[in-house]
Amino acid sequence: MTFRRFAAAAISISIVALPVIALAQTSPNSQVVITTVLAPGVSQPSNAPIVTVTATSPYMAGYINNTSGANLSYASGFTGETRGVTFIPGSYSVTASTNSSGYYFYYSNTCSGFTRLSGEIVSCVITLSNTPPAPTNTCISGVYGNPGCPAPVVPYQGPYGQYLLTCSPSYQTVAAGQPATFTAAGGNSNAYTWTTLDRTTLNIGPSYTTVFQSTGVQTVMVNNGVQTAHCTINVVANGATAITYPGTPTLTSNFIPAFLPNTGFGPQDSAVLAFALALLIGAGIYVAPYVKRAISVTLG
Repeated sequence: MTFRRFAAAAISISIVALPVIALAQTSPNSQVVITTVLAPGVSQPSNAPIVTVTATSPYMAGYINNTSGANLSYASGFTGETRGVTFIPGSYSVTASTNSSGYYFYYSNTCSGFTRLSGEIVSCVITLSNTPPAPTNTCISGVYGNPGCPAPVVPYQGPYGQYLLTCSPSYQTVAAGQPATFTAAGGNSNAYTWTTLDRTTLNIGPSYTTVFQSTGVQTVMVNNGVQTAHCTINVVANGATAITYPGTPTLTSNFIPAFLPNTGFGPQDSAVLAFALALLIGAGIYVAPYVKRAISVTLG
């Protein structure tokens, strides 16, 4: 073969081979390398686990120890085996299963995802262990509100409510030197402090009895926590009538002008006054002639 013919043949081969080489360098396939291992201290199961590779979009391509299709399954002894699977760039997932009890699988975060770049190589590691995984809803101390993590129920340790403090009777009249009793209700405890004009009694029950020697209207105060209530007492001279009102008294009186004479009769209603007026007018008419005659005789 002459040099000219050899050069022409080389050029022809190059024209055919260059597109093939260029296509190979720009192949759209990406590769996931799967490695299966045993955790430290874990023995190999009697039945080899099955590893399943699933391509969801678009699909797997043919590769060593692989067949075309959407799923690939193979048995693995989990002794550091490595298997490569190629994909047209898209999403994928790798899972494992076994019929032997007491074994659990742990996956690296690259055992599912999306192959994005042409020629990308992703490493997936599956570890076979005999330690069960922690529950997915494990509660973190002090963090609540997530599914499966309800807030703890803490028994209420404080008082069960504060009620309005009252003192009764709100008004009463007693004679000097006679005992008077007051009763408190409400508040947030059963310890009451009572205060009068001349003494303070600390932390006793709701009933308080004392003797007043000074006459006049006085105030008795009861205290419980931050609340205060008052009762009013009218202490009269010994021998006067003592009156107790269950509530705040309403006092009424008949007003009589001071310039009217005291007739010795109590106040009367309008009907009695009208009748008396009619009698006076009738009497005036009856005695009028006699009055005139008497005036004429007197003036003579």
